[in-house]
Amino acid sequence: MATIQTDIGNLLYDGIMSAIEPDLVSTISEEQREARYSNESGKQREARLSRYEAALDRCMNFFNLIRQGQVESRREQIRKLRRTRREKESTERTAEQSSADDLLTNES
Repeated sequence: MATIQTDIGNLLYDGIMSAIEPDLVSTISEEQREARYSNESGKQREARLSRYEAALDRCMNFFNLIRQGQVESRREQIRKLRRTRREKESTERTAEQSSADDLLTNES
């Protein structure tokens, strides 16, 4: 069971992290990263490590949103906003059409 949970966790982590910072997916080892950046300057290394820290923070924030159910809550909010916007646009189109019909009727 722990292996399945680990596999699922790695898939989820890698799916999120690949969009944020591909260097940090679980399939790339620390040794591979260090070899890839072996010629970078100290300043470049510090910038990369800062980027990694920010990426890990973003990833953890996303995990927290998932855990708290915020993602579904946000989706529902977006759905409501879209529904409200569509209803408003429909009402406006109906009003415009009614105005156009009135103009045509008055011209006759």
